[in-house]
Amino acid sequence: PHLEHWEQEARGAWEQRIEWALHHIPTLTSDIPGLESYYRGSIASGLVCICERPEFVVNPFITTCGMDGGAFVSYFWDICGYPPQIVTLLFGEKLLPTIHQFAKIGVDKHFAFEMDGSGTGHYYAYSLQSYLRVVWAIFRMIGPDRELFEEAKRLVMEEQKRELENHLIDYGLQLNLLEMRGIGWEHIVASPNAERAWCLDRLADMAESMDLSEPTDQWRQSATAIRQAIQDELWNEELGWFNCRYPDGHEETVYSIQVFDALRAGACDDKMKKAVISHLRDGAFLGAYGATSVSGEDQAHYELNDPDWSGGGAYIGDGPILAETLYEQHEPDLAWDVLRRLFWMGQHLPYYPQEHYCDRPAIPAHKRSNVISGLTGAEAIIFGMAGIQPQLDGSVRVDPNPPPGGNVKLTGYRHQGHLIDVSLEGDHVEVTVDGQPVYSGPPQTVEALPPDASSVSV
Repeated sequence: PHLEHWEQEARGAWEQRIEWALHHIPTLTSDIPGLESYYRGSIASGLVCICERPEFVVNPFITTCGMDGGAFVSYFWDICGYPPQIVTLLFGEKLLPTIHQFAKIGVDKHFAFEMDGSGTGHYYAYSLQSYLRVVWAIFRMIGPDRELFEEAKRLVMEEQKRELENHLIDYGLQLNLLEMRGIGWEHIVASPNAERAWCLDRLADMAESMDLSEPTDQWRQSATAIRQAIQDELWNEELGWFNCRYPDGHEETVYSIQVFDALRAGACDDKMKKAVISHLRDGAFLGAYGATSVSGEDQAHYELNDPDWSGGGAYIGDGPILAETLYEQHEPDLAWDVLRRLFWMGQHLPYYPQEHYCDRPAIPAHKRSNVISGLTGAEAIIFGMAGIQPQLDGSVRVDPNPPPGGNVKLTGYRHQGHLIDVSLEGDHVEVTVDGQPVYSGPPQTVEALPPDASSVSV
């Protein structure tokens, strides 16, 4: 009798969860082998990380890894850093209590919070940019929120106090950074210094969008100074890569996938961008089944015991976020080449684990079986390939990137009461809003919705 009751309870809970969680998630159809199943598996990876219990500090409680209970905490980087836009789509306003709780525990103190709201873990260098990324998504997709802005400003300004005279921050040892098994990506590094500059620019954008009296020019000048310092002090012209600098002046060159995050955050000029992207090739950062966290050409730091951060594979969010970055950098062919290598996951896995190998379609058996950052695959497809770009003024642009070898249709993207559909096939794109065509032709940036568009809910 108890088993039957639990079965009914679970079925009812799942039906309710699917109804609210998938309300804003668009449907994807495609004749490209593996793409649909990869997208569906990505969405499933988010759904199994939701726990709806009124006893918890926030409800729903978003857990980093929910299936085995080993990481039943809400983690800045996993939830906000990798899939901030798809997480905002999935949860909508239900996300806000989680984000406020993140601010409450402090990015300078902990990397996660537990079911009772208490902070856990230590200071983690990527927490600030993770928080800003999800706040940025909320502002563009739900609307401005003064309380979120004030929390974000406080956290950014606190982090700025750690800046050295050269405008960079020494982020310390691996404990605060990538958790590699070896040393190297430590102290003064391109990422997350570059993301800090990105945070300052986004903070200025949000303040200006609300007509707040804030020193936005000063914030932008600080961001520019940070990016210039990264280029002047850390760029290795000969290697086409960024070095890491220790307090005694010693420099290490680690071919870490984190440099592509620095690229995404604006640390590279055009020449640097070309040099950094040249490392994306087979035998270096690319394997047959995904990207690797450390390039295979890095003889000092590459190893096979830790696919998560040290080589042989990658954390589950890194491959798709790399693809999304490449779409943003107007490198659609390379973005597709990275993304397609991940499609085996949708065919072999019901939801996506903490990390995976890149030289074979397999995952480490002793690591976490699922993680919320599995949502990053859908993030890359919706906002990278389909190119849906909500703006601060309420408008939505579409910057589509049709993949080769088939068609893709994304149906039912919801924004401010409107439905947006994007169809991609070869060199042809169609964009419709509320069933009415707004564009049909070759790929180009399209204004799907004008500023401050509003409608009844659909």
